[in-house]
Amino acid sequence: MMSPPSSSLQKKVFVGTFIHTPTLSPPTLSVFENTIVGVDEQGIINFIEKDVEGLHVKDQGPEPPFDEYRKDKNIKNNAWFTRVRDAVEKNGWKMEDVEELVSGGGNGVSWWFPGFVGEL
Repeated sequence: MMSPPSSSLQKKVFVGTFIHTPTLSPPTLSVFENTIVGVDEQGIINFIEKDVEGLHVKDQGPEPPFDEYRKDKNIKNNAWFTRVRDAVEKNGWKMEDVEELVSGGGNGVSWWFPGFVGEL
């Protein structure tokens, strides 16, 4: 399978509950709630922030769409976005460089299962 052209890749941030397999033998599963994962332009996981308080929908209500974050300065003060922005900046990125913020895993009915194999 060929990789997409590098010009189509962008920095992305995923927020929610992640399930991964730290080992295949013996087979195990790990669950990380309230987690933020940053993926760089090469499609490589750049950072993982686990157990970030206030990310769960039941804590805050649904987050505003990412496009609104880009347009409305008041939304930048939203507690959910503040937590995401803090994690992004803590890991050397700027929110302005993030092209996509994807939420949804961890809303009580879904999760991310990216197929991580190895240590998180």
